[in-house]
Amino acid sequence: AGHGFDGLVMRLDAMGEATWEYTYGTGGWDFLYDVEVLTDGFVAVGGTYRAGTAGEQAWVVRLDTEGNLLWERILGGEDATEARSVRRVAGDSLVTVGSWGLPDGSRDAFLAKFDLDGNQLWHTTLSEVGDNVGYSVAELSDGAYALGGFSTLVAGRSMLLAKVGSTGVPQWVNHIDGGTGEWEGRSIREDYSGGLVLSGITT
Repeated sequence: AGHGFDGLVMRLDAMGEATWEYTYGTGGWDFLYDVEVLTDGFVAVGGTYRAGTAGEQAWVVRLDTEGNLLWERILGGEDATEARSVRRVAGDSLVTVGSWGLPDGSRDAFLAKFDLDGNQLWHTTLSEVGDNVGYSVAELSDGAYALGGFSTLVAGRSMLLAKVGSTGVPQWVNHIDGGTGEWEGRSIREDYSGGLVLSGITT
């Protein structure tokens, strides 16, 4: 592209050969971190630096089956706002999670829900002291959503685990660490017993 970074989405056949690839974005820096498959296309999420905005903003991109841009949405108001994961959920909707930049330079974890036309249905943040970032989201069997990420509420970094109801109301927040080191949750799923599985990293 000859400037900064562009978001990239590539579609491949069953043998791993590219059938198409397109870049998306502007003259600044644009990043895509996750993609979800829909029956009539795809949705990808990341972060974008756009002229006239206060640094990085969360970015949601909706594509058709051929990679054509159908719509995009930009969320945020302060720097360090980005979307890290997206899932299609019940009711033909999309849920994305990430970090929401605040005026003091810290971040809240956020979840936002959209319909497939790009209308935002709700948005919620998990506000705690320090940095709180959502990396992964899973729809649960009871219609709620689980978020995995990290928090600096306690010394160092701890795994952040939260449950948010189907209407965007937080139900509980938990922090997991081993007492020492840095801990981050990177991917979360519901298991067959209705419990949660969280993977990530630790030092």
